[in-house]
Amino acid sequence: MDPSHGRFHPTSDLDTSRSQGSSHDTNLNMRGQLTALLVLEFEFTFHSVFISLILSTTNNLITLTVIFACHQFFQGLDLGSRLAIAQWPPHGRWWPYLLAVIFGISSPLAVAVGLMAKPESPEIQLIMTGVFGAISGGILLYTGMVELLGREFLLHSGMSREPLSVKLFAFVCVGLGVAAMAVLAIWA
Repeated sequence: MDPSHGRFHPTSDLDTSRSQGSSHDTNLNMRGQLTALLVLEFEFTFHSVFISLILSTTNNLITLTVIFACHQFFQGLDLGSRLAIAQWPPHGRWWPYLLAVIFGISSPLAVAVGLMAKPESPEIQLIMTGVFGAISGGILLYTGMVELLGREFLLHSGMSREPLSVKLFAFVCVGLGVAAMAVLAIWA
């Protein structure tokens, strides 16, 4: 928490926790944060691959492309901001760049694979879309509920110190985001 402005700053909270604990505790904390970040990267990338496969096997291309672009933009923004503020070990400073590239190329590659393997039968195409949609939705639900909301609202020390009004505002923002995604899903 930045005492001068009363706002939460992830890097200043990390620095404060470092100065208060031992180097062993800091190393464990950094490893835990990096592990959570790698899990989030894997989940976002895997989710994007399945959404891309759905996109490449559908006949409703224009609508899904617009929704997909918005979805990828916000996922990339979330992942990129986490990559930017993460405390990387000196020998791993190149990791954020590699992870950003992996996320960035996973969707176009999955679309290419999906276009090459697009089934001729509309029934098989419908089954593939349903299966990929279910897998993708499950990944997104787990990521949203456990990795993002659970970690940010329950486990993050910065949020636990915030007043109730800030927490309620954050929950309202999450609710608005869920509502916006539900409205977009009408056309998907």
